[in-house]
Amino acid sequence: MRPGRARAALVLFAALALASLSSPARASRYVPMELQTDTAGILGYPIETNVAAAQSFSPTANFTATRIALYVQDSGKSDALAISVVPDVAGHPDTLTILATASNDTASAFAWANFTLTPSLAVTAGTTYWIVADDSAGTGEGYAWRYVSVDAYPRGNAATANGAVWTSQAGDFAFVVYGWTPAAVTISVIADRATVAGGDLLGYMIQLTNTGTEDATSVWINATLDSRLQFASAGPAPVTFAGGVVTFRPATLPAGITYLYLNTTVRGLFQDNGSLVLPVTAEFFNGVAARSLSTAVTVGTHAPDVVATIASRKTEGDAGSILTFEVTLRNRGSASAGHVWLNESLNPSLTYLNDTAVSPAALDGQRQSWHLTGVAPGTTQFNVTVQVDPLAAGDTVVANFLSVEFTDTGGTGLVRGRTNTVVFRVLGAFVDGGGGSNPWLWGSFVLSATVVGGTYLFLARRRLRTEEIFLIHHSGVLLVHMSKSMKADHDSDILSGMFTAIMSFVKDAFHYDGQQELQGLDLGKYRVHVRKGAITFLALVHTGKSTRWLLQTATRAVIAVESEYLDMLKDWNGDVRALTGVRDILKGYFLSPTGPSRSMQRLRATFSRFDQTFKGMRPL
Repeated sequence: MRPGRARAALVLFAALALASLSSPARASRYVPMELQTDTAGILGYPIETNVAAAQSFSPTANFTATRIALYVQDSGKSDALAISVVPDVAGHPDTLTILATASNDTASAFAWANFTLTPSLAVTAGTTYWIVADDSAGTGEGYAWRYVSVDAYPRGNAATANGAVWTSQAGDFAFVVYGWTPAAVTISVIADRATVAGGDLLGYMIQLTNTGTEDATSVWINATLDSRLQFASAGPAPVTFAGGVVTFRPATLPAGITYLYLNTTVRGLFQDNGSLVLPVTAEFFNGVAARSLSTAVTVGTHAPDVVATIASRKTEGDAGSILTFEVTLRNRGSASAGHVWLNESLNPSLTYLNDTAVSPAALDGQRQSWHLTGVAPGTTQFNVTVQVDPLAAGDTVVANFLSVEFTDTGGTGLVRGRTNTVVFRVLGAFVDGGGGSNPWLWGSFVLSATVVGGTYLFLARRRLRTEEIFLIHHSGVLLVHMSKSMKADHDSDILSGMFTAIMSFVKDAFHYDGQQELQGLDLGKYRVHVRKGAITFLALVHTGKSTRWLLQTATRAVIAVESEYLDMLKDWNGDVRALTGVRDILKGYFLSPTGPSRSMQRLRATFSRFDQTFKGMRPL
């Protein structure tokens, strides 16, 4: 019969006794791996001269056997009991092949006795091994091994021998095979949210599972943070943070599960519907050899994507007329923009009157700016009303420029959007019929302009000088501006928008088709040369006469930029830091470190003086 409740209680008590005999402490090499601990019966099989006993076992997993415990009694005079571990042959012990041996001199009463194996034995799951007990002390002077007549250990059985002949028995002897397995560690990482936006808190849980019996030692766990993640805290193991890497140094990884925690804050602006990846690596010693693991977790990103446009229903009108520009602000992303700045730069011929924006405009000369917060995905519109200068000359092209900048939801990261331009043509000017103009003043003005213009042509043609460089994306976004004379970044935005407006106006006026490009144009004292690349326009504002060197160098510069940075420019996310190499290439091709030419400085000063001289004498 199978053991009943009383026998089960005794089995449990025996197991507790075994625990006190050989406690499986952390990282112990003596962990019970295979056992039959039913010692409640009264049967004991003798082990003496020419009489031996054996018990087979079959491991369920690979491990290293280090010790065997038997429930035995020294029946006669005190002597040592010898045991051996042998393989199986045809269902019986193969005593000719000894795998490991041990001996122990135990007490005269039944008790658990430990036998430490020499050598330790690596056993294989599913393979049958035999524990053979033998003694040569003579009849009645050997040992007795506790035996139960039922099948208490299904993966093995008992056998006895008289001489060299082995006979299988129906029951099992009481035994425990101790051993250990190397640390077997797996790693996984879980994020506490599937998607994030700028300013969010993002936590990670690192789970390390050791299914071996050995502790893993010499443990290093490294989590490499994306540059857009700011370290907040981590634990519970000793933690260091340096160079964007969070390093955990637990003393050991014991059998079971160990949890580590990492908390971060999301910073900077992301590509909308992009991803953040946290790679994690682990290194440890498993008791046999060094091992390494790696894993990663991916989190989706939300980001704002703000664009602004400015438009007018009128494309032409008289001097002095009132114009209304419609500003459309659209967040195309899936997250709110923490801050949005709209900057409008009016042509000197336009005077700001009012607007209908929810945020009041900040005024600075010909510039108006609006600061909006918490701009959610969607579209917002407002109007800006201006007046055309009543003294504006007829056939004047007036351009109005609007640029946008925005941050992520948390207010960090700054992206400059494209500059938008609206163009208006002045048809005619108001005329003062009562006064008339002064011919002498007109003559003086024309003569002075001729002298100054001649001086300019002489100086400009004498020496080719690159003054301004604009690299403009085909979409109209200003990528790089380099200058010898500009003092503020917003001037480059204005000139870029003006240049775009002039190109658009010339194409409309002269019916350029989509396959043509504008190689260059004259803007008063400057000449602008434009070279079109696969994805960029390179505009060179220079003085002096265009040369073949300039044309060839512009072509080479565009090829150099796009050969090196084409992929980045195609997917540029607005981060100006990524353009540092582009600036270096352009500087190497065109700009000398000496600044603007002295002739250009003198010419600008001359024009300024003449402008002040004749300002009061210009005819109305």
